[in-house]
Amino acid sequence: MNENKAIFIKPNHLGLNIPKLDPVLVNSNKKQGIETTLVLDSNILIKMERVVKAGNKWSSVKENGLDNLIKLLQKCKPYSVCLSPGFALKEMPPQKAKISMDFYESFCSVHLPNFIDTPNSTRKAYTDFSSDYGFVDLTTEAKLAFVLPYLNFLYLNYIEYCYSGTPIEKFKAYVDLLEEKVDLLSATEIEVAKYCFFNTTNLQEGKLKKFCQKIRENSVKYKNKRAVDINQIKQIAFNGASDIHLLHVTNAMDKKLLDNIKQDCWLVTMDKKLAAFCDLFHQISVNGVSQPYAMATISEEMVNDEYWQSANEYFLLKSIKRREYHLSRVFNLENLLPVVEDAISMFDKDFKST
Repeated sequence: MNENKAIFIKPNHLGLNIPKLDPVLVNSNKKQGIETTLVLDSNILIKMERVVKAGNKWSSVKENGLDNLIKLLQKCKPYSVCLSPGFALKEMPPQKAKISMDFYESFCSVHLPNFIDTPNSTRKAYTDFSSDYGFVDLTTEAKLAFVLPYLNFLYLNYIEYCYSGTPIEKFKAYVDLLEEKVDLLSATEIEVAKYCFFNTTNLQEGKLKKFCQKIRENSVKYKNKRAVDINQIKQIAFNGASDIHLLHVTNAMDKKLLDNIKQDCWLVTMDKKLAAFCDLFHQISVNGVSQPYAMATISEEMVNDEYWQSANEYFLLKSIKRREYHLSRVFNLENLLPVVEDAISMFDKDFKST
């Protein structure tokens, strides 16, 4: 991937050929009555803010890696693409979200004048909190959207900081803890955990080792260092949940109808680690229809690794054992809100900074 460029992720596909977003696809969608929706990551909005603060010049667009996004949209037919910054704004403190939205509109007014107000856009007034924003500050509706990945990352960090054991012992303890406390095993977050607990000592220096290190930095580290208090743990979990939430949102919206228009959804990000993760792990889509299954690709260096074999086998057997039970029930996310307090209580009891 090129340095410092916007990346377009399709987090569901068949896996044989990773889909690529280009004007040909967008214009083909338009002819078929399909709207191409780009879900913007918060790092895209931050780049737009930097461009505006630097004078909103084309040179700043290039310096911030947004020129490929602009060029793509300029080659697309009018009203064929919808930009969706709203989900990323939910990650921000409301006052910051309002400021970010203002910068977004200023950016679009110069470089993308047709995208200031899309036909199906909605507006929200942002008030209240301006700092120390996290899961507890979300609206009830937003909490329900974030609670599952948030809990997954809280418990991932609980095992990382409060449990002693070998990598495979930690992974199994994590899956068991999710089964006990959450009663739902999410394949995406569990795949993240596999990388977090994997011992990379014997890996050759290269992209794979750096990728594993980046996953750990994003999932169990606070500003690339070990957390020293529970507030930092909460922030790690909230940031990790935000990434996964955007993937889930993009998948959930894909091929659905919005204002009676079928959607083709993509995530736009500057996060190369997230893009690399989606190359290795993604939801399966067959003939353009998302399926309730995921596919993981394992690097050749890991194929015969005992940890990876054991971790994959453990999760597979758990999933098979739970399948009938899972399909026989209706899962209520509201039941998970009290579990967050239980997870925090576990940290209050067991967490010790090192």
